[in-house]
Amino acid sequence: MTSCFVQTPFVETAMPDGASRALPLLERALALESDYALAHGHAAVSHEILFMRAGGRQENRQAAIGHARVALFHGRDDATPLAEAGFVIAMVEHDLAAAREAFEAAIALSSSSAFPYIMGSVVLGWADRPPTY
Repeated sequence: MTSCFVQTPFVETAMPDGASRALPLLERALALESDYALAHGHAAVSHEILFMRAGGRQENRQAAIGHARVALFHGRDDATPLAEAGFVIAMVEHDLAAAREAFEAAIALSSSSAFPYIMGSVVLGWADRPPTY
């Protein structure tokens, strides 16, 4: 299956307006390729942004967790969706063990990428735990 490419400037703003603008584009990408881990990772983060910064709506919480879990399943070979999934699973679902596994898998795939370290450090700081990478 050919992957479509999803650019993320709306997600990268980490603001509700950007997340709201990103989600329809991500939904279109997922309609074309339902197992596209990167789009699921971006959708998970978008819903996390909306849940945490735009009203705490349970539908955003559930969508964030759902997309994160799918990103974990389909993203075993891509550090970015693994790191995004780990972040969302920690921050929204509060499953620190699963998040740690996701970050460790992301780092094992791409140890020179700063992204998994950054996302993992945010989670560890939020959880008041020192990093051990």
